[in-house]
Amino acid sequence: MLLPKYYYTVFYITYLVVAILFVLYVVLKEKPKHKIINFSILVWLVSFESLNSSIAWGLFPVLWKFRRGTLLLAMILLILFTLSSLSRRQKSDKVPMLIYEKHLYAYLIISIFILYLHSYVGNLLEERFAYFSRVYFTAFLINTLIKRFMTIELIRSIFKVIIFIGICTSIAGIIQFYLDSNFLRISNLNVAYGSHFRSSGVFLNPIGHGLFLIISVFTVAYTIKDNKLKFLLIFLFSFNIVLIFSRGMWLAFLGVVLLHLFILYRKKYKNYMKLVFSFVLILLSFMLTSINIQEIISSGEGASARVFEDTVTVRFGYYGFIIKSIPKSLFLGFGDIQNNSTYFNGMVELNQGLTWALGKEGGIHNIILEEAFLRGIIAMFFFLSFFILFFKYNINRSIKDRNSLFFISNYYLMSFLLYEQTVSGFLTSNSGIMTMFFASLVSGVNCNKIDIKEFEISS
Repeated sequence: MLLPKYYYTVFYITYLVVAILFVLYVVLKEKPKHKIINFSILVWLVSFESLNSSIAWGLFPVLWKFRRGTLLLAMILLILFTLSSLSRRQKSDKVPMLIYEKHLYAYLIISIFILYLHSYVGNLLEERFAYFSRVYFTAFLINTLIKRFMTIELIRSIFKVIIFIGICTSIAGIIQFYLDSNFLRISNLNVAYGSHFRSSGVFLNPIGHGLFLIISVFTVAYTIKDNKLKFLLIFLFSFNIVLIFSRGMWLAFLGVVLLHLFILYRKKYKNYMKLVFSFVLILLSFMLTSINIQEIISSGEGASARVFEDTVTVRFGYYGFIIKSIPKSLFLGFGDIQNNSTYFNGMVELNQGLTWALGKEGGIHNIILEEAFLRGIIAMFFFLSFFILFFKYNINRSIKDRNSLFFISNYYLMSFLLYEQTVSGFLTSNSGIMTMFFASLVSGVNCNKIDIKEFEISS
């Protein structure tokens, strides 16, 4: 079912208006000290992907100058931070920076420095250098500023907005999959199987949609008290993860669920595994009864063909070529996959098309190898150590404090890193920028000495 084009624009504007009104309601209800700051951060949260779409740029041409709404938010926060710093009379006691923060800043600073080097020697085209440097500078600002403005009211608001986004993107995802593939679709279509396309909800692609659904599941589990509503929403979000038809996303979700069970219920692990197994059976049964069986069993076009499609062999070809190439520029990397003879020759030998070899599409499909190839092993070390140290800190706090804030933040970064082992992008993707947001949420609790006992999980 396809509607006239202007209908889809109306749907998009309606979503933005409803989302902004919901954010306004949440801010007024929480009554934070800095209402404008909270409102700006939460509006970005409900629209951070859609503001990077061609639809948004057509409606709001000024966004094209920023290329993504995240830079606009960073500029707003920087101005507000400067004004508040100038008006502050007394200096507050400084809190020592957490170790994962130090490694994150080291990664960002080293990456920016390496970008300048590659630009200087001609490994980066001017427009590519401008793009990458803007992305990394934005990430630096977002992580630094959001943690400074973090408050208990903002954390409460963030959890409410996460659930709101989860509901909106789930409803949109189901309509996209079963009724109208273009409904609230702000980017390209990705085939799931047959005549069905992967759900992306209110996000640019299925990746952002899936990662947000994962944390929506756990935000609902921790914050909704009504058990019937809780089960309904968890089922809705989990079912939408199935409709993404991405094995990487399914494995990321499964990995997070297993870690969650181990941390919270390791003494009762067997009993809870039975509960999870029953839930998965119900979910799969509902999925199978909702999908056209003829499409599933049709040769080469069914869901089973999509799920069991061999995309691993070609990826190992990429990995082998990249691992052999890394020592040629061990400490600085190659700068970019575009305008790069090493990458071009390697992809040609692997029988990839011209646009792939030129770096116009596709990529290395492994985030760790991509970091080493583009920016060298030093940047890769700090990139990986940031994630590992963040996981370690949050898992320790999760076990010690049994606090949902550490679980939710940890699960986003964990899901992202697990999924990105089969793709790549990090900060050049909107989902990568979101890792900065959740890292800064945890950092803000430490930096501002916020009392978060209200988010403790009851035994």
